[in-house]
Amino acid sequence: MEPHLRQLLNLPITYFERHSTGEITHNLNELHKVRSFLQMHLFGTLLDSLVIVIFVPIMFFFSTIMTTCVL
Repeated sequence: MEPHLRQLLNLPITYFERHSTGEITHNLNELHKVRSFLQMHLFGTLLDSLVIVIFVPIMFFFSTIMTTCVL
């Protein structure tokens, strides 16, 4: 079971009496959107960083002038 669902089940019953089901569902969906957005951008940034670290030195090896134009 996912951690946020486990946390939701551990909430006291009074929480559910004070908040509507739609509000709780909306908050969970927003949390999921933010989490997936951050994960995708973090993964993309890591891939871009890897490309820069590996390919820029190789490009400099082949042609310094062309590499400076690209950068």
